[in-house]
Amino acid sequence: MLDRIHYDQRYVSLLEVYRSGSYTAAGGTLALTPSAVAQQIRSVERELDTPLFERADRRLIPTRECEVVVKYIEKIQSMCRRMSDDIELSKKNLEHLSVGITQSAMNIALSGVIEKLSERTPPLQISVTTGTASQLCEQLENYSIDIAVIEGSCSTEGFSEVMLDTDYLCVVVPPDSTYAARGMITPAELMSEPLIMKPQDSGTRRLFSASLAGAGIPEEKFQMIMEVSSVDTIIRLVSGHYGLSVLSYKACGAAATAGKVATVPLQGISMTRTIKLVYRKKRDYRELLEAIQRSYDAAMRERHAASD
Repeated sequence: MLDRIHYDQRYVSLLEVYRSGSYTAAGGTLALTPSAVAQQIRSVERELDTPLFERADRRLIPTRECEVVVKYIEKIQSMCRRMSDDIELSKKNLEHLSVGITQSAMNIALSGVIEKLSERTPPLQISVTTGTASQLCEQLENYSIDIAVIEGSCSTEGFSEVMLDTDYLCVVVPPDSTYAARGMITPAELMSEPLIMKPQDSGTRRLFSASLAGAGIPEEKFQMIMEVSSVDTIIRLVSGHYGLSVLSYKACGAAATAGKVATVPLQGISMTRTIKLVYRKKRDYRELLEAIQRSYDAAMRERHAASD
């Protein structure tokens, strides 16, 4: 089949039909007639020897094979965009690195690390995107980013991982609360409190859920009144006595040191996690990874010194 596949405009049309669900809508976007789009899709189906869409309620439903093809189209388009960007940077004698970082990792020390890396020689242009661990792993697989800094790991054989740091979750409480004075909170006590949590697809929330499951505690027993992505917003809400939260210690440690909130362990439940640099195996980032590790270690030393 490989010799029969010729990537061209037809695959762009296929992606647009997949996104819009109709030949008419795709044609409007592509400035083509619906019949021309339909003809292109049939040509791709013959080329791949598989049906790509089924009709249902005036909408085209992608087949499982279509889902596979679309993933590769998106990957090809992402690589083409990166190639175009890298060519333009090469003309300016610049290198480019696209980094994806989960929000809690960004709140630790990575912002300072990225700033240091941007000053290296030869010049390195860095673009940073944030997202959940699963989103960044998908972007890494699709070549949208070069390196991901995440909690946990990406379950893909084509990736390599380097341990950057370890962290743990803690319960964030107002500094004048009983729990802060005692230095601990029990699961039963946490169940009785309103919780302001990170979104369900965040690494923090997934680790909290997994830790509860490991202890045999249903997550449904907790009163989650709000989901907030921003750590700073959560800290303001907790300090204002709107509820408690569960966050990465390194994401909220500076706020605790400043007295805005207090952090206490959840009695009897371990919520430790790792922070890793993840990249595709075929790329040699050893020198860059060593620079990131050195910059990260220096940033953490500065942070710890400032809090002493």
